[in-house]
Amino acid sequence: MEESCDVIKKQSKHKVSESEIIIFVVVLLLTFQGLLEDILPIFSFIDECSTMLILGYGILRWVECSRYRISKYTFSIIFGVILFSVFGWISTLLYNYQGIKVSLNSYLLSCKFFITIVGCIGIVVYDEKDLAFSCIKRMTRPIMIMVLVWQWILSLLPIVNGINRLSFGGLIVFCCSIIIADYKKRDILYLMIGILALILQGLSKSYGAALLIVIIYTWILKFQKKIRLPGIVTAGILSMLLVWDEIYYYYIEGIEREFPRPMAFLKGAEIANEYFPLGTGWGTFGTYYAVKVYSPVYIKLGWENHSMLGRVNGPQFLMDTYWPGIYAEAGWIGLVGIIIIMGALLFCILNMFKFDKKIYAASLLAYGFMFITTIESTSFAHPAYYILSIPIGVSVGKYIKINKDGKQ
Repeated sequence: MEESCDVIKKQSKHKVSESEIIIFVVVLLLTFQGLLEDILPIFSFIDECSTMLILGYGILRWVECSRYRISKYTFSIIFGVILFSVFGWISTLLYNYQGIKVSLNSYLLSCKFFITIVGCIGIVVYDEKDLAFSCIKRMTRPIMIMVLVWQWILSLLPIVNGINRLSFGGLIVFCCSIIIADYKKRDILYLMIGILALILQGLSKSYGAALLIVIIYTWILKFQKKIRLPGIVTAGILSMLLVWDEIYYYYIEGIEREFPRPMAFLKGAEIANEYFPLGTGWGTFGTYYAVKVYSPVYIKLGWENHSMLGRVNGPQFLMDTYWPGIYAEAGWIGLVGIIIIMGALLFCILNMFKFDKKIYAASLLAYGFMFITTIESTSFAHPAYYILSIPIGVSVGKYIKINKDGKQ
């Protein structure tokens, strides 16, 4: 979706475009989804509705332009989504481990992040007016202060479950990403608030996110230098060293102790090999619905009465990592589809530096945080992090739009 629309519409009296209004409303609803769904359960579908709205509007913008050529980057992302989806659904329908309702819900949970990115790309590329982050930025400042106060309260209440703190992690990183995308000198205060809120969470992934914000601010915004791929790898290694004790305990010693994370990685690989080139289908391994409706695959593996993997004693720990759920449910070829998506996104983000350093920094923060969380959560399939699909999608759309391949 890289050719911008040729249709020149009359100048609107409004300063804010339709695209910005839609993105703003979606962000507003996602921000308060947790509170709204406590009032009415139907609000738990806000993220799914947001996915359909953004994708639908993105397609509409594409159709209105009367030109149906898409960029190689957009094609790569769409191809990856299709590859992942097709092999996941073939596996689901062939083996029928879960019902169609559970499978559909699990599929949407696994794919909506990437589908939203595709929709955002369509909205940005085909809108004759450049979509600005400043519209969304207006609401991030009060949100940052609210989150900081709430995190301070949570830090004084040790009985509060870590999942409640986790739900704020994506929102804090989202706010910091939006602030960086339209950064002004006075915004340093809000970045400091974000860093403090992350530290107060007391989670290793939050410490990593705080460190990532400091590195991006110092290296990109302050010194105006690009973080190249070797630098990203180095930063990743350093981050791993910071939490090496935790990694060693859970992933190395955890193999002998049969901890959920290493068991998920190893058994997921065995399943992918056994069912090659397919997987076991949606909602069967390492994902939310595999726990909510205890997966027949877990029963087949003999985990039903396991102390940490069983139906009663803690199957939620099987959701503590992202990758096993991908290659176990959609097979190794489904995993290739996800790698294609992530590779295309990373390529666009890394090449954004020469066009707009602030948007480059913002998208790198969102993408980097999502990649960090793949080790300790379902990440791209986690509702708490879904909101980060918007800054990534908008940033990639901006790159495609201004890139020479866009034929502006």
